[in-house]
Amino acid sequence: LHGTVEEPTAKIYFDAKSYIQTKLGNKISKKSILYGSSKIRVLGKTIVEPGVIIRGDLATVDLGKNCIICENSVIRPPDQRFQGKTMFVPLKIGDHCIIESNSVVQAAKISDYVHVGKNCVKENGACCRVA
Repeated sequence: LHGTVEEPTAKIYFDAKSYIQTKLGNKISKKSILYGSSKIRVLGKTIVEPGVIIRGDLATVDLGKNCIICENSVIRPPDQRFQGKTMFVPLKIGDHCIIESNSVVQAAKISDYVHVGKNCVKENGACCRVA
């Protein structure tokens, strides 16, 4: 490598009035919708932007550290048929993941360092990992 890597000079600010900041440093938009919030675990320094819907009422949803869930995305646990009934399976999103805007994640697991692009749909029960 030739040259040097420079740190970004512009600081990024967020509107503190529009977000709820937790003790672990999570920033959850007041315009996001969290169903079943007692079953949603966010580990730390994760950002949930406006318009995001997280369905913790269906099954447990775990979000890792340093994740970004962008605007208007939907995070919901996958469903499975078991003995003629539909059951929902817990969803785990790893650390350092980015889910871009307008995406739907209904995967069983998203591993660490996964980037889900804009307008993506991760189907029922899929597992995503870095190859």
